[in-house]
Amino acid sequence: MLFLAKNVIGMPVSSIRLAGKVAEVTGILVDPDRLKVVAFWVKTGGKNVDELLLFEDLRDFNMRGLIIDDLHNISPVEELTRLQRILDINYQIPGKKVVGSRGKLGTAENFSFDPQTAEVMTISGKPSLSRRFNQNEFTIHRSQILEVDDSQIRVNDGPQTVSSGAKVTATD
Repeated sequence: MLFLAKNVIGMPVSSIRLAGKVAEVTGILVDPDRLKVVAFWVKTGGKNVDELLLFEDLRDFNMRGLIIDDLHNISPVEELTRLQRILDINYQIPGKKVVGSRGKLGTAENFSFDPQTAEVMTISGKPSLSRRFNQNEFTIHRSQILEVDDSQIRVNDGPQTVSSGAKVTATD
């Protein structure tokens, strides 16, 4: 099963040790070089600042939320120096132009990822105005992505590679 990024935002983070909710997901940190989710931005009850929960520190991930062992799995940004390059980039898939060999396909609005591997599996979005007559949304599979940069996602848009109006199998 895949999870849609927009549906993960707002999910509770629960601790096994404390037997309850300890935080809420406020964002997702993606490594653009590997197209993987590396961490979740979370807000804990008593703090007014977002902290990070590394994907590798998750005990479980399901439709009800994220499960961790304890609050020590949530770290202030300053403590995660190994992620500094990714934090500096702050790559966000939603809002990026999706471009193929025949021009702009549209703008990315969401993405799905595998909760076991953290890999971004699909990117979905709204087509550009010139393409809206034929389709109302598009979905790009990971295998079609050729390159990502600060402003766009370049994809293979050859025949039969971009699905129009397709729905990603994911949690609602």
